[in-house]
Amino acid sequence: MCKGMTLRIYYILLWMLLLAGTHSVLAQQQRGRIYAIAKPAKDKIQLRWGPDNEVAWQYLVKNGITIERITVARNGAVLPVPERNQLTSQPLKPWPAWAWQPRVENDDYFAIGAQSLYGDDFSITNTKGKSSVVEMMNMSKQQELRFSFLLFVADQSFEVAKAAALGYEDGAVRPGERYLYRIYPSKALPIKIDTAIVYVGTDDKYELPQPLDLKATFGDKVVNLSWNRISHERIYNSYIVERSEDEGKTFNPINKLPFVMTAPERAQASPYMYRADSLKENSKRYTYRVRGIDAFGEKGPPSEIVSGMGKGKTSLQVQINRSQVINNQQVHLEWEVEPREKISEVTRFKLFRSNSVTGKYDVVKDNIAPGSLNYTDATPRPTNYYMVSAFTNDGQAVSSFPILVQLEDSIPPSAPLGLVGVVDTAGIVKLQWRANTEDDLVGYRVYRSLYKSSEYSQVTHTFLKGVDYQDTINIRSLDKNVYYKITALDTRYNESKFSTILELNKPDRVAPVPPVFTNIINGNGNVKLEWKRSSSNDVKEQVLYRKDGAGSWQTIKTFPVDSILYIDKNVQPSTQYQYRIIAIDGAGNKSIVSKEITIRTSAETDHLPVSTLTATPDRAGKKIAVGWEYPSWNNIQKFYVYRSSAGEPLALYKSLPATSRGFHDEQVKMATSYQYRVKVIFKDGTETPFSKEVGVSF
Repeated sequence: MCKGMTLRIYYILLWMLLLAGTHSVLAQQQRGRIYAIAKPAKDKIQLRWGPDNEVAWQYLVKNGITIERITVARNGAVLPVPERNQLTSQPLKPWPAWAWQPRVENDDYFAIGAQSLYGDDFSITNTKGKSSVVEMMNMSKQQELRFSFLLFVADQSFEVAKAAALGYEDGAVRPGERYLYRIYPSKALPIKIDTAIVYVGTDDKYELPQPLDLKATFGDKVVNLSWNRISHERIYNSYIVERSEDEGKTFNPINKLPFVMTAPERAQASPYMYRADSLKENSKRYTYRVRGIDAFGEKGPPSEIVSGMGKGKTSLQVQINRSQVINNQQVHLEWEVEPREKISEVTRFKLFRSNSVTGKYDVVKDNIAPGSLNYTDATPRPTNYYMVSAFTNDGQAVSSFPILVQLEDSIPPSAPLGLVGVVDTAGIVKLQWRANTEDDLVGYRVYRSLYKSSEYSQVTHTFLKGVDYQDTINIRSLDKNVYYKITALDTRYNESKFSTILELNKPDRVAPVPPVFTNIINGNGNVKLEWKRSSSNDVKEQVLYRKDGAGSWQTIKTFPVDSILYIDKNVQPSTQYQYRIIAIDGAGNKSIVSKEITIRTSAETDHLPVSTLTATPDRAGKKIAVGWEYPSWNNIQKFYVYRSSAGEPLALYKSLPATSRGFHDEQVKMATSYQYRVKVIFKDGTETPFSKEVGVSF
């Protein structure tokens, strides 16, 4: 950077100092805090932050900061374990001086930012000849000035904010996720600087609002503008005033740098911002509008326009100079004609009223006598813009500028009616409702919840002037419905009661859980399948698939939701089959396929039952000799012996190895009858039918 400041930067800084003031903080302060905000969009989240004093700022410039993103929720569900991700691999610090240079010559904000960080001299006063104490005080003040101006230009340009390590853009975000951002010093510092925390998701994106209530008072080659600053003071930090000289076709800013008002005593006294503009001539119509700038340097939409012409001092003018509200039921108005000697040219007055400065003006009283310079409106509205016109004897009409008169109003509008809406498959919600009829209505607010009886959160960043709204929701969450209700606001920001709750069904895009096979049995010429149905409660049907060998998957059967058993009789012997099953919900969403199961059917000769079973009692030895004959095939796994006695049902009694061909049953009682059967179990899970029953009395 060059030594000292260029003349261009000097005047810009001087202008900003006079306009914005300075950020006064004691240099001896031994504690700091980082304040942060976030601005979500569809595919990114922008972060802006700043320390609360210049001492903390100097430490952060030198040591850098760290940004951490913690994914807290996804698709409407809180993650059991939050996912941490450090976004800054190295401490985030301002660009070095050489990196600012290419932008400095063409961008005033970059010039001021670079001068704030790296300029050799930031003093805008001459201390030559002063005492060393004054010099030291001025040097201390320099750091405060640097800090204040850097924060200001970072508010006007997000590119400057990023270059100064006061802004960051996270492009690795996903719809349906919510994040907790932590911004903190990269290392331990001599002073404590508290961590900044921001909780946000891409679904929180919003549109910037219009500035409200722009008014203009035209005089002799001058216009005084005012607009409401209270409504959006948490959104906009500065404004651009734009003027058109071609009936609103093209607009150009009247102020090169953004306009702010920070004088505390004036800010507390009035909810309005003020700006004067000089006019080249009185006979030309000028049109004005205002645009706000947020902390990310983005310009919002323009306000409604106001227009008018300058008033020469020598021409007849009429002006409402006094208004009085009587018992909150009547409005008394007084006006005057200038110059006073022109009153002789007036033939009559006409009083008009509107509920907005640019709205349609209705006649309150016509043919007011030229000698009467006052009138009392017996039926005023809660909000009234009055204008009086003087008609001259040559047929001309001269009108005053509107003045605002408001009654004390604590009565909110009626709750909005007719709320309807629809949700499409992309998660776009379109809402509509009937317009309220109150004269002082200013707009509506929209509230949303995933549960009908729980707390509703406001989804509109500001109020809406129209009677429709488009919202975006996550339709892949497990919640089946979404609920909306709205309120109306008047010009005094009295809020109505909630409308009737609107319940909307989300399009079902969540696939059901698949069924799970629990058993497969290779029977005599068939395969028996058992499964556990899907745990999803919106399943409509289940579809079973089969594949034999290297063939393709074929649909076997579609089952109702409560089916859990199927016997496949259309199988061939000595063939390998695979089975799988899916669930389909009422919206047609298909589950993933279940875990596949495989079985090989037996050969026709593999299932010969035991045909030589015998049972011989040995009463002296107190046992029964059970025996049989069967081929010694390698695929035999074991033999199952079943027994019943004394009228009891047949039950599995013994499991014997493949080499067994009999055993001695010593668990017998005298005077008891016993019946035996045998079944062969093969290694592939198949089995033979029961042998014939053999009985013996012991």
